[in-house]
Amino acid sequence: MKSAYISLYDKSEILPLAKTLKSLGYEIYSHGSTLNFLAENEIDIIKVESEIHPNIEIIKLFAGKKKGIIKPEIIIADIPHNFEDDTYNILLILTAIKKGIGTAMDKKDIDKLNSHLKLFGEISEDINKELISNALNRISYILATQRYNIFPYINTNDDVINIPLKKIFKIKYGENPHQSCFIYSSPIKNDFNLDDINIINGELNLNHYLDIKKAVEVLNSVNEPLAMAIKHANICSISYGDTPIKALKKITEYGYDIKRSYAFNRNIDIDLIYELEKYQPESIIALSFSQLAIDYIKKNNDKIKILTYNSKTITPPSQKEIINLGADFAIEDKDILDETQRINFITGKNIMENIKDIKLALLISKNLKTYSSVIVSDGRMLSFSQGEDTSSSAIRSSIYKIKSKNMIKLNEKDMILAVSGSLDEGSLNETFKLPVKLIIQGTKDINEGIIKIIKDKQIAFAITQKRHFKH
Repeated sequence: MKSAYISLYDKSEILPLAKTLKSLGYEIYSHGSTLNFLAENEIDIIKVESEIHPNIEIIKLFAGKKKGIIKPEIIIADIPHNFEDDTYNILLILTAIKKGIGTAMDKKDIDKLNSHLKLFGEISEDINKELISNALNRISYILATQRYNIFPYINTNDDVINIPLKKIFKIKYGENPHQSCFIYSSPIKNDFNLDDINIINGELNLNHYLDIKKAVEVLNSVNEPLAMAIKHANICSISYGDTPIKALKKITEYGYDIKRSYAFNRNIDIDLIYELEKYQPESIIALSFSQLAIDYIKKNNDKIKILTYNSKTITPPSQKEIINLGADFAIEDKDILDETQRINFITGKNIMENIKDIKLALLISKNLKTYSSVIVSDGRMLSFSQGEDTSSSAIRSSIYKIKSKNMIKLNEKDMILAVSGSLDEGSLNETFKLPVKLIIQGTKDINEGIIKIIKDKQIAFAITQKRHFKH
């Protein structure tokens, strides 16, 4: 004679499996509401009684300390969302796992076990191992989730780190249309969580989510009205403005490529949508949209994705960045742009009247891959280059973009150049052809010869207190 023990909170899926077990000659043990439910549905049940809890009697049976009933070869038991409501099922499942007895914990397991029993008439070693593996996975998820409810950050002081992940939905596709992609969520707190994103219109693929993540990271770093264009998680253009529409017109003033994601840290009204339509936006993310703007997009261009985000101005110091190294992961402190950090002026005076442009240059540089160069003026990014082999090539590339768009014809003044690496004489000669007022170097390596050249040109030169290299 074979037996099974059933202890469930969710009983909605158990009847087909219980009937299959009975048809194969299994004795079924149970207790409480599960027993009552099965009995009401005309399933013969043997009641397990105990002064403490019926699960304890099954645990004793596994330990060889109880007789009189048949040791179950399968356990069907689940755990409530708040596991503190019932630690007995956790003890039962952990004991069953230790003894090599499979446990079906959810609808998928129950359905698969039922199909397996109908096909083979017995519990094979393969299905038993699969159920044990699934049970271990779900128990570890539940326990790890409780840990993050207490302290919702990664603790790198621990030698062992468990990150619970739960599938929440499948998205349209991954980086390319042939790649399937799923979104898994964790309880770890971060300055970007999908719970903070509200999709008002449209279906997203992975590239949209990457754009949104980059946008929110930047938007949460500034208070002034800002507009930015993003493609494949790269900042294409960014500007401050007195209003969102004025900021948008700044980044489109020199002509602009179409089909970008656009992001704003203010409410979006219908007038901005009229302006933005010219550039065929793929998606628009903002703090909020007027109902008129939402209705217009849904009626006239339903392909545009529109989303809102929750603003977070403070990044917790315990926050970490996780870098995927294949089967391994690197976990480092988050690279937070400290607006209070000191800018050390090596030549020239401390140019406080350009502080907004200085902050913008540093913000953009932090989000560009080394080696990078960015040129800003009047609250907007004029040009940038990233991922170059040297700082010099990055500078030359960003200057070339300015010239190719004929930006100098507008007689831009007070340009600020921020570069992630060290300067050389060749790149400076190119820089001096522009009305650059300040050069910011993102590394502390200082060449006295370079300093003298810059000083002779009466250009301010500064280095940052912290290095923000993005590799």
